[in-house]
Amino acid sequence: MGVHMRRLIAGFALSAMIAPASAQKQVPPATIKKRIVTASGDAEMVLPSGLSDSRARLAGLCEKIGWTPRRQYEPTILVCDVPSTERTAAPTQGTYDLQLLVERRSGTVLVRKQVEFRLTAARAGTVARARGMRLYPAIGGGAPVRQYMQDENTFNGLINIMALIGGRFAPGTSFRNIGYLGFRSDEVVDRATPTGGTRAGIVVGAVDPASPGADAGLKVGDVIHTINDRDFGDYEGAAKILSKLRPGAPVVLQVERDHQPLSIALVAGNPMTVR
Repeated sequence: MGVHMRRLIAGFALSAMIAPASAQKQVPPATIKKRIVTASGDAEMVLPSGLSDSRARLAGLCEKIGWTPRRQYEPTILVCDVPSTERTAAPTQGTYDLQLLVERRSGTVLVRKQVEFRLTAARAGTVARARGMRLYPAIGGGAPVRQYMQDENTFNGLINIMALIGGRFAPGTSFRNIGYLGFRSDEVVDRATPTGGTRAGIVVGAVDPASPGADAGLKVGDVIHTINDRDFGDYEGAAKILSKLRPGAPVVLQVERDHQPLSIALVAGNPMTVR
């Protein structure tokens, strides 16, 4: 496997498709400099070959990076199982009683992960739309509850994968600068609240020198609980909020430092000026 492919896999792992953010050993990049916006909202590219060949090439690439294409007879859909170590002890959506399942088994349950490619024949080749998803188990052997992954890292990882087999941006795709804060995180923690519940937070793993975060006093080890008064629940929720910030936008982080609450105000910078 080539160096480029290994880097791709390492980068895509940061999206939590391979493992949850807390399991990553490398600190993810501080920022994605450009946000890709497609007409459909999915990771979308135009592949240069016909429908059947595009599907075969995608399946082959998935196998190379350790994913398992599922046996399907629908020529316009490709679903690949993604290795997962993520476990959960509580439902995030749906009406099924996952907590009962957890209590019966005296532990947590494994969350399955998949990537779904939907293909459409076009004059210039094949339009491919990709989405990552989690599948939470249901009680009684029912169909698992799907939760589509909408964070920016997963989106860009799928774009990169399709680009490896010649994909190019679909018509209507636009690019927007993302506000730069200058901190990195690779860990999500739950902190107890005064009411007896828990609240998610991302732990600051590194702060870029002379960045907006550093100038505002953000420090390694700080736990960020809200971004502009918005709770995020997990790593992907935080990434989704951050990806919508624009250069020049005011940002307020509610932070826990040494078990004390702290408010940090800063202004998002322009990532295109960062070297």
